[in-house]
Amino acid sequence: MATALREIDFALYQRLPGLVLGFHGCEADVGEAILSGEIPHLAKSNNSYDWLGAGIYFWENDPRRALEWATALRHRVKRSFVLGAVIDLGNCLNLMDRSGIEE
Repeated sequence: MATALREIDFALYQRLPGLVLGFHGCEADVGEAILSGEIPHLAKSNNSYDWLGAGIYFWENDPRRALEWATALRHRVKRSFVLGAVIDLGNCLNLMDRSGIEE
């Protein structure tokens, strides 16, 4: 059995199948500009409190949590807004998987 495990290409199993719904809390002006096409995409966040570094963060399957997040940022967000997205996770950092944890 140990020999068989060494022959498996573990990278094949890094790609996550399926789609998830993601929700991003932001300023209403930003959300409306994204939806109208005025701006093409969200800007990467680069705050000291960003969990995994610079990027765009979404709450998986939880629009209420995205709204709470935007509302909690009252010092920066005047009107809270939630953008929804269908996300193909594909080849991503999966912290539920052994190789993702090690990385």
